[in-house]
Amino acid sequence: MKNKNYIAIPLTYLTLMLAFSCEEVVIINLPETERKIVIEGLLTDEFKSHYIRVSQVMDFYESGAFPVVTDAEVFVTTDEGEMFRYIYNPTGEILYAGYYFSEQEYAGRPGISYSMKVLLGGIEFTAIDSMVGVTSIDSLGTRINEDEKANTEFDSLYWEVLLYASEPQEVKNYYLFNFYRNGQLARDDVTDIYAFDDTALGGSLDGLASPVFYAKGDTATVEIMSLTRSGYIYYFDLVNILNNDSGFFSPPPTNPRSNISEGAVGIWQVSAVSRKKLVIK
Repeated sequence: MKNKNYIAIPLTYLTLMLAFSCEEVVIINLPETERKIVIEGLLTDEFKSHYIRVSQVMDFYESGAFPVVTDAEVFVTTDEGEMFRYIYNPTGEILYAGYYFSEQEYAGRPGISYSMKVLLGGIEFTAIDSMVGVTSIDSLGTRINEDEKANTEFDSLYWEVLLYASEPQEVKNYYLFNFYRNGQLARDDVTDIYAFDDTALGGSLDGLASPVFYAKGDTATVEIMSLTRSGYIYYFDLVNILNNDSGFFSPPPTNPRSNISEGAVGIWQVSAVSRKKLVIK
């Protein structure tokens, strides 16, 4: 995610220039500003070591991975007084560059608020999120999507997974849906994020079809994560950014609204999880 100070005004200038000239690439000398911190943390109701990733945004013309932060102090505390310390990449694997993992395994609990604190360079970045319950997946089914079977470029990716669950309507709820194919996160499009409120879902998920397709023999996993309203707003904003075509009349992209203090980019997400999987036969 790019810092608004880096991207909003420069993209406006670039749009104007491209509108009048498509033959020459113009590099604008942008003033250097302080890098923003990016914090992405997830705590679930699963008993395990949870993570918080700390990195920095890049300049407008930079490419590659976000620069990671390795010297932060990271803690999570509950509204009941428990504290969990996070340590930097204990395994040393490159895959987990920038990741801090809880020193001890623990599980989040519905109804409890969790405060995240990242101390870095004399600045204290904080966020609070609460765990709300998640609707349970009753069962999964499958069916062949005949239109996809007739039109697909792939020989066998035309099976849909059907989700069956009930959703309590007396309380306002927000959810993030994830779909996995053979253990890997799968999306219909790389920019797709499946976040909904319960108004859109209704009271019964009676055979809700997956947005991604599977092949015979694939292991399909469907995951529902609960979100607070702040989490839903973050993903709502992120969807709008990813689908911004940067056209002349499109608003300049900005960072999603974050629940983290001190102008940091990212999200501290506390979620209960419901998950089921099946093999496509």
